[in-house]
Amino acid sequence: RDPRAVAEAVGALDRLRNEQDPVRSAALSALAGVAALVTADLAPALTRLATDAVEARDVSAQSLGALGDLAAGVLRQHVGEAALRDWALRTLDLVAARSTMPSLGRLDRVLRRGQESLVFDRLRDWIEAGMARGHYEPLFALVHALGRRARLVPGLQDQLRRSISRGVVESVARTAISLWLADPRTRAARVAKVLDFDASAVVVAPVWRILCTERTDLLDRVLDEAPRGRFVQDGVRWVPGPPEHAERWLPRQHVAYAEQQLRVAEDAGATPAARARAVAAAARLPVLGGAIAMRFAEAADVVVAEAALGALAWSDRPGEAMTTLLRHAGGDRARVAMYAASRVAGHLPPSRLPALLDDVLLGDTKVTSRKEAARLLGRYGPEESMTTLLRAYEKENQHRDVRTAIVAAARNRLWSAPSWTILAAGVRGSREEHRAVLAAAAAGVAGRHRTRYAELIVAACRGADRQIRREAFTRLPEWAPWVTGLTELVTERLADLEAELEHYEAGPLIQAVHADGLRPLWERLIERDAADDEGNAERDRPAWHRLDELAQAVVSWSNRAGSGADRGPALAVARWLAGQPAYLAHAVRMIIGLGRLENLDEAADLVAGRPVLAWHAARHVASVVSACETATDPARILALATELGRRGDLARGLFAVQLAGRGFRHDWAVEWRDLLRSLRRHPDPDVRDEATSIAMNW
Repeated sequence: RDPRAVAEAVGALDRLRNEQDPVRSAALSALAGVAALVTADLAPALTRLATDAVEARDVSAQSLGALGDLAAGVLRQHVGEAALRDWALRTLDLVAARSTMPSLGRLDRVLRRGQESLVFDRLRDWIEAGMARGHYEPLFALVHALGRRARLVPGLQDQLRRSISRGVVESVARTAISLWLADPRTRAARVAKVLDFDASAVVVAPVWRILCTERTDLLDRVLDEAPRGRFVQDGVRWVPGPPEHAERWLPRQHVAYAEQQLRVAEDAGATPAARARAVAAAARLPVLGGAIAMRFAEAADVVVAEAALGALAWSDRPGEAMTTLLRHAGGDRARVAMYAASRVAGHLPPSRLPALLDDVLLGDTKVTSRKEAARLLGRYGPEESMTTLLRAYEKENQHRDVRTAIVAAARNRLWSAPSWTILAAGVRGSREEHRAVLAAAAAGVAGRHRTRYAELIVAACRGADRQIRREAFTRLPEWAPWVTGLTELVTERLADLEAELEHYEAGPLIQAVHADGLRPLWERLIERDAADDEGNAERDRPAWHRLDELAQAVVSWSNRAGSGADRGPALAVARWLAGQPAYLAHAVRMIIGLGRLENLDEAADLVAGRPVLAWHAARHVASVVSACETATDPARILALATELGRRGDLARGLFAVQLAGRGFRHDWAVEWRDLLRSLRRHPDPDVRDEATSIAMNW
């Protein structure tokens, strides 16, 4: 952050003239990051740097972009410094001539109040020179950089107005119009001047939007007579865009707009897409729109007919629209009609929906239509609709997708008795119905219903479908506070050796029950392993390997749980397991993981005389210290490693080496180096070898 250091670095960049482009690009990018530290006396050096970069034969877009970023950064930070400002402007011109105009960033975030006028005064000549050459990028770049503050600079607004004149190309004029009309305080008056310049500017989106919403008095100028100008070429028919806030228009303007759209919709020579857009736009008109959409709902062209059906949902007469849409529930247009009906239903009184939707749900219409009818009755219908949904669910040979939609609807109406009948049947139904039941989140179910809903989750956990059981058990931890007999249920799942255990399953389940004690699970697995201690050709001691998986799951839970979690029950089970000689490795892994560096002495005593087990335990120490290091005082780790190393035995020495290896996190400060050197003189040769294998690089 020292300008003198930056000046020294810039002085050394002369050699970039002979470098390849990747090196030059990296240097310019780095220099752009310290633009705030550039001083005025560096202007000549920066000029040479920019000239060399632009004139290089292998100059790339990346180098030009980095140079543009550097110039923009210097301009933002030093706009009041003449030498640097002039260099930045010249460089921006150089870059813009060979590539695109660089962004100037957000000047409005670094300027003090009122400084936007100062910036414009300093850059006015640069912008005017660009406009004289037909280059409007500097003007637009400054407007974007100033953001809303650009509206406070009259001279800048005047330049935007001049950019709309007839001699300017269409693309420039479009951008200038959008920027000039951005100020909500003045756009209503300015849009009239835009139309005076060129009536065809109505095709520019902001102009049409302002006419629709604020200057409806100007609509007659463009609706009564098709505009002509540089934005609408000769021989091209202009069609108005969607009618935003058409409720603000006069009736005669509705009629004129509808006539414009109908000319396109009825034109057999127009493309189906253009006709469909015209129908969809006209349908949004008050009073007239619904009739226009109805007129084309039975059109021979599929694209036009489906556009009309979809547009009915946006008319101002949803009751009439719903009747028309439901007539297509059994036909080829059902997918479009029912989608539109889902929006219309929200605008109707709930009491009207059964008369409209019951026949669709209970009839022999398309599956898509029945599914949507079930969703709409479940979401918008009156309470008695759940009885209808139950009848539809129990209908013989009902499609499973329809039943799934009914189960999902019942899930959201738990205050209704038929909903529980449907959900209970769903737990005995297809996979899709099961998943609809399991999709409920405990937080989304009212407190008075959670215990009863948890019984459905338990029923799914005990189901016959193995895939559904697995999915249900993944949801079980969320419902654990409301489940009766949770420990026994989880024990059955984790001790089921026929069911494969996914890596993500065990941890949440153990977390849900560990407060009640894991010992029943461990005892059951040990009993199973004792009965199969020789293994077989197909599966070699599956209970032993399941114990290994669960021990790792316990450690993973401990690593994620944080320092405030209650690890006591799990640690008690681990100590009990340590009394079973065949499972000492599992117990040591859990004791180290659950202790979070507190139980290393205990673990070392357990593995005394077991050098291989001590080596594996040291690896567990390494993983635990990595997991809890950020929440542990480094001085405590250092002191613990020092104490373990002094004891002289193999296990504690290996543990100390793993802790000492964390010295790289502290740049191998002297106390960490001394610790590792002392371990390289340990009485046990294996400890000495492990310590020597760690390289200290500082």
